[in-house]
Amino acid sequence: MVTKENVLLVGRQNGGVTSHINALTATDATLATRITEGTDSKLEAPISFAYDQANDTLYVGNINADEGILVFNNVSMSTFTGDLIPDGKFNPDDRSPTNTTDMTIDAMWPDSDGVLYVSDTSGLNVNRSRVLIFKTPGTASGETVPDGILESMDWANIEDIAVDTLGNLYIVDGTETIKRVDDAQNQTGNVTPDVVLTVPGSLVDLAGITITSENVCYVADMGNDEIHSILNIDTLATSTITPATTISGNDTGLFTPRQLWFVEDVD
Repeated sequence: MVTKENVLLVGRQNGGVTSHINALTATDATLATRITEGTDSKLEAPISFAYDQANDTLYVGNINADEGILVFNNVSMSTFTGDLIPDGKFNPDDRSPTNTTDMTIDAMWPDSDGVLYVSDTSGLNVNRSRVLIFKTPGTASGETVPDGILESMDWANIEDIAVDTLGNLYIVDGTETIKRVDDAQNQTGNVTPDVVLTVPGSLVDLAGITITSENVCYVADMGNDEIHSILNIDTLATSTITPATTISGNDTGLFTPRQLWFVEDVD
């Protein structure tokens, strides 16, 4: 993902986060400008980010999140480097470090209202992820009861999530479908998706999704090495859709694409 200061942050699954300045103009072999890693940083296996642009704050999720969600401030700055102690940590009351069950934080998304959505695959949810909703993540610290917990028999292990400008939550789970839960921040408990969109084709394996401020959706098909765009996704009813555009082919360099980020309003 790219910060408001045009710094590309990359999570390394084997530990640490790399920072690359001038993200929109960098090309070819480009070494990391900074590396944030080490025991104190708790960045053991970061696989998901959420970024608060207004405050230059990064939320990080590990595969085995025994310390909960990690919070780092001023991540665009040169001080975000080395074995840096997180500025904050928080976790739901039924997961580590409060409980002995570690979260696996597959994906996160901060919406335009500042609400943080967190996909958690752990505990009784190892086959069907749950989505945690924190309405004021900026003040969360330590054990924090989520404002909502969404569970459903209609999705399996979540790969990625996104929220549109109307507060509708979109979920991809390695199938050919995109599930939409409307007005998600005001829901909790077992839910049924309001809309299910199917991407046609064989071997479709949707593993990444992002949505722009104009509600244009981009979705990554890991099975076919493609990225599709879908216009006005907030207006669509349950159907098999025809993407507006598709990026594919050997020249794209796409190989099993997963989580996506869209850069807007970067100075």
